[in-house]
Amino acid sequence: MPRPRTYKQVIQRLGESMYHQYMGGGSPTDGLKGVDLVSYIYDVPQLQVRADVYAVYEAHWPITEEPAPY
Repeated sequence: MPRPRTYKQVIQRLGESMYHQYMGGGSPTDGLKGVDLVSYIYDVPQLQVRADVYAVYEAHWPITEEPAPY
C-alpha cells in the first residue's frame, strides 16, 4: 500500500507537471488539474495551492529564461 503524500510532495509534483506540460507544447494550466482536490484534502485555499504550484513551476526555469505566464 502506498504511503500518503505530504502537501509539499503533491505541490512539487504538480509544479513539475505544469513545467513539463508547457515544455511539451501544452498549456501550463493543464498541469493545474486537481488543484481543487488538493485544496480539499489538505484544507488549503485554492489560491494558495495555485501560488505554491506556480512557485515550483518557476523554480524549474533556467535563470536566463522567464517562465511562461499561466
